[in-house]
Amino acid sequence: MRTTPATNQPALTVEQKPGRRGRLISQATGQIKRHLAKGFSEMELVLVTWIDALGCSSSWREKEHLKKSEPLTCKSVGWLLKDDETCVVLVPHIAEETPHNDWQGCGDMTIPRALIQEIRPLVDRRVVQAG
Repeated sequence: MRTTPATNQPALTVEQKPGRRGRLISQATGQIKRHLAKGFSEMELVLVTWIDALGCSSSWREKEHLKKSEPLTCKSVGWLLKDDETCVVLVPHIAEETPHNDWQGCGDMTIPRALIQEIRPLVDRRVVQAG
């Protein structure tokens, strides 16, 4: 297992870069660790590649132009809340629970399983939990 030289702590799977991008990656990694520690460990942070429909033009278009239409390949990132044979549910924004409310999510997206090309975990959970 790789470790960071300064702290001898396990390194993350995301490469640290100097400058602003490195600070942003470090901040995001810290947020992921806090979410996993606060009961979000049942969910994974993932990148989903999926196919979406394209169309519903608002004006008349010629047949040859219409024939060139293709479905769109989309990528979505979020916490994987549901994953079954019919669909996945991603929640990109999470508010931690309070004494009066359970955690809340915003921006949730339900993607039919038939449209999904790939689901890729973004964080090696074993490394994050070890840190």
